[in-house]
Amino acid sequence: MAVTGRPVRIYWGAHPRVVCLFCRRLPGDCRIGACTPQASPVGGRRGYGIRVGRTTIRDSDPRDADAIAAIRVAGWRTAYAGIIEDAVLQRLDPVAEAARRRAEWAAHPTPRVAEHGGEVVGFAISCPYRQDDADPGDGEIAALYVAPGHWSLGIGSALLVDALTQLGERGHTVARLWVLQANARARRSYERNGFTADGAIACYTPRGGSRAVPEIRYRRPTRAAPGLA
Repeated sequence: MAVTGRPVRIYWGAHPRVVCLFCRRLPGDCRIGACTPQASPVGGRRGYGIRVGRTTIRDSDPRDADAIAAIRVAGWRTAYAGIIEDAVLQRLDPVAEAARRRAEWAAHPTPRVAEHGGEVVGFAISCPYRQDDADPGDGEIAALYVAPGHWSLGIGSALLVDALTQLGERGHTVARLWVLQANARARRSYERNGFTADGAIACYTPRGGSRAVPEIRYRRPTRAAPGLA
């Protein structure tokens, strides 16, 4: 589903300012037009975010750990039903995961979260590629989840735009990601948004599981991120 609204980047600080994510200009000078953001921090947080329609994407902090854990658990139980063993899915514990995330917050890349209607409904994590089987300097989208009740609203595409933009701004020209081979919904979404399988295949065994499942790797350039479908 197409991203709705005009993506805009909001720089918060002593003097908030807003630029169009497409043309990088201030709204009054935007070559595309229709940039109508509200330059106000979300929840009093500082930093910068992206607003796409009713969805705002921003840096997270440890206060978001409960929402992030709940989204991941719900996403796994919905998207991976019939793919990953039921026993593994049922053992997922959002409370324990949230506590672990808070305890280890500083040791991992900071997730970017999507707020829709004032509620955190999705998150993505981008970072340098974590394995040594790709070109040096490649980036990775290590996680991208949307709460199942908010699928098909363009929130996943907005998070993807943001993750690719983040990687590009850090100097990564290529983004890679792994997806379960049987996760047809996610694969269609990535392919629709310019990702192609690069031929790499691996077997993934979830923590506590006894059965490995195949996953495949996708890639795409980070440039022209706002052109996603």
